[in-house]
This record gives sequence, C-alpha cells and structure tokens, in this order.
Amino acid sequence: MSRFGKVVLQYVLVPLVCMIAYYLLISIALEIVRAFAGEGYMDYDYAIYTIEGIAGIVLCLVWFHIYKKYGYQEVPISKGKPEDWALASFAALAMLGVSVLYFMVVTRIHTPYVEKSLNEYNEMMEVTTKRSALGLFLSVFSSSVLIPILEEMVFRGIVFQGMLRVGEPISAIFVSALCFGVMHGQVIQIGYAFLCGIFLAVVYYVSKNLVMTIFTHMLFNILGGGIYEIFNPPELMTYILMVVEFAAIPIFIVMVILLLVYRKKHEKKKAELASAEGKGEA
Repeated sequence: MSRFGKVVLQYVLVPLVCMIAYYLLISIALEIVRAFAGEGYMDYDYAIYTIEGIAGIVLCLVWFHIYKKYGYQEVPISKGKPEDWALASFAALAMLGVSVLYFMVVTRIHTPYVEKSLNEYNEMMEVTTKRSALGLFLSVFSSSVLIPILEEMVFRGIVFQGMLRVGEPISAIFVSALCFGVMHGQVIQIGYAFLCGIFLAVVYYVSKNLVMTIFTHMLFNILGGGIYEIFNPPELMTYILMVVEFAAIPIFIVMVILLLVYRKKHEKKKAELASAEGKGEA
C-alpha cells in the first residue's frame, strides 16, 4: 500500500469504522435494555453503559489479540514509571481545569443555538436521585471505569496508535482528539471532549503506555462526575478543587516538556551506545 493509502486508512477509514462500531454498540445495548424495561428504558441508562462497556472491552481485547497474531505493533501496556503516574494524575486535573475554562467561555456566548445546546447538555448530565444502591454503583462503575477503559482502547489504542505509525505526532494528536470529540455527539460535549482528547493523546505519546491514559480518563471522570453522584461535596471543596485544577495546567505542560526532553536524550544515548557496540563487534 502506498504512503497516501496508509494515511487515508489510519486517518479516515479506521476512525470512521471505530465510531460507527461504537455507536452500533450503544444502539445494541440500548435495545437490550429497552426489551427488558419497556418505554422507561432511559431510567436504566446505567445498564446501557454497563453493557456497552463490558461488550466493547471484550471486542477490543479480541481485536488486539488478532492484531498481535498477525505481527502488527502491539499496543504498549505496562505498569508504568512513577513519573508517568504523576503525569497522568496532573493530566486529569488539568483536563478538569481546561473543561471549567471552556464552560466559562461557552456560558458567556449568548446565542439561541449555544443556549439551547447548553440546556440539552445540562438535562443530559443531570444526576438522578431515584436510583437504587445497585443502580448508583453501576452508574459510577460504568462511567468511571468501564467507559474510560473502552474509549482509551478505541481512541488511543487503535485510532491514535494507528495515526502515529503513518503521520507526525502533532497531526495525530489533533486529528485523533477531533475524532474523540465528534464521537461524543452532543455539541457542548464535542468541544471539551476535543480538548480532553488532546491531553489524553499527549499522555499516551509521552508515556508510551495505554494504562496511563486509562488512569487519566478514570480520574477525570471520577473527579468530574463520580464523586457528585455518590456525595454532595460542600461548595468550599468544589472551589478548592477548581484552584487545584487550574494550577495543574501549567504543571502538566512543564512535565510534558521535561519528560520529552529527558527521554529524547535517553533514546539518543542508547542509540549511540548500540552503534558503538556494533562497531566494536565489527
């Protein structure tokens, strides 16, 4: 296959197939819940996400196995280094800070379209208090564990990894983030999901480890939604968390730069040593 064909495959066709498969999976999960719950099926949205998450993860694992079997580059998965865990933690906080800034800007745009989209988003994200203990557990578990694992497998493990093989890191980061944003569908969500997709792709690129992006995504969802479903944090705690999130943005940027510089030097040194050893053997 020509280079142009590979670029089209990884930048257009693979993301398109992944998004279609993702929506198809959601539709199947929705129909399963509808079959059991009837017209009130949306009261069991947590069941939809749970089915979607489990089924999607299994399918991705099968895909990764097939991919490995035919000799393609494996998706990097490891326990991670301490600095990578720190990077992932600050990335999650920075993503929350950027999301807050995003909503500060969006809520100041007073147009009928934006205001309507904001109302739709608020209705979609409204936390229900009528769930049983099991429903609450499945809601938090699916949104904070299953869905992050699934989305990272798809959008970093398949989409972004494929783009990195044929394109430049910058283009791969932004195009994969755009795909991640568009996948969320709702107009307001597309904006901040795109921004979060950039952070997640950067974490993957720097750490070379899918586990780090999964952890980042989980922590983001827990701090951004999970704790509000389980608890009702006082307003002071919310403000303190917001200050921490804003502070995490420059810290994350500095960490990315330092790690990239350090690891580039380390790889160069390894290459020089390998070259010297090769000449010595010759």
